[in-house]
Amino acid sequence: MARLAGDEFVIILESLKHTGDVGLVAAKIVVAMEAPFRIFNEQRAVSTSMGIAARRPGETEGAALLQRTDAALYKVKASGRGCFLFEV
Repeated sequence: MARLAGDEFVIILESLKHTGDVGLVAAKIVVAMEAPFRIFNEQRAVSTSMGIAARRPGETEGAALLQRTDAALYKVKASGRGCFLFEV
């Protein structure tokens, strides 16, 4: 996991057996982030929106992967928050 900027983070999942496993991981992250948390004695809540893309066979440029991920993220944010979209 790495922070790109502001509230944007990248999570790289390697060696998954099935593409569908990405959705399972994403759903767990969304649920985990729904729980309010305390910071400086105040309760806070955040929403989580995720754009997801998988590396295509033969793809070597990380920029192309990030571009598809970013496009998926903007689609998710436009349709509502608290969910994810897997862009093929």
